[in-house]
Amino acid sequence: MQTQNHVKTIRVAITAIFSSLYTILSFLGVFPVVGLEGFISAGAIIGPIFGLILGANLGFLTIAIGGLINSFLGIQGPFGPLSFLPHASSAFFAGLLKERKKWFAISSYILFFIIFAFYPDFGPIWLYPPFIWLHLIALAILILPLQSRESGFGDKMKVNFNPNVASSKVFYTILLILFISLMFGHIIGNIMFETVFLLVKIPEFGMDNAVNSMRASWQMLTFQYAIERLIMLIIAIPISLSFLAAFNYLQINLSDQN
Repeated sequence: MQTQNHVKTIRVAITAIFSSLYTILSFLGVFPVVGLEGFISAGAIIGPIFGLILGANLGFLTIAIGGLINSFLGIQGPFGPLSFLPHASSAFFAGLLKERKKWFAISSYILFFIIFAFYPDFGPIWLYPPFIWLHLIALAILILPLQSRESGFGDKMKVNFNPNVASSKVFYTILLILFISLMFGHIIGNIMFETVFLLVKIPEFGMDNAVNSMRASWQMLTFQYAIERLIMLIIAIPISLSFLAAFNYLQINLSDQN
């Protein structure tokens, strides 16, 4: 049994260790950012994993601290000092799903999806609607399992991360959480991407050129981003299972799941 002081001590230690881990992984470029300078770092993969392990609030905080460390060290991603935000958002979202805060998760996904898809002038709805196909699939997966207790998201289902208990159900639940959380982080990244075009590309190249450039980006990335998320998912699943098995063995529970 973990005492309150023991849990606080573990939280501080884990936050420091994982923030440092995020900083290190931020040095590793995984995919280039089409239309902007910079790259998507390995931090994008670790984001939802942190949410699964630490919960929504601590997962977000850990990556935010790592992002501030990156800024101090001069590590600039495609969105400057806020480049950590999509990764922190995916951590927060994964934590929400693990903690079974389903309606908050659904509301957040729908809200930010609408902002991204219908972003004035640059949203894919206006320029290239097929781009959002995988986001619609993720949204459907997020909503549909609510009708089934077997999904891991229902009110009566407590996600048990003991690898020796209902392992197939645990794997299925983790797979869904990681996938949807990666897509949520992608939504936040796209909103930031659109904002950069609004604030930077229009003054630099003019409205028509900026819109045409954004349309070309949506067209080019329509299937590329799906392949990127698949690769991230394949990498994230075994890492998540390993971390969760270790935390279960050590009887460490840092999230708000009851």
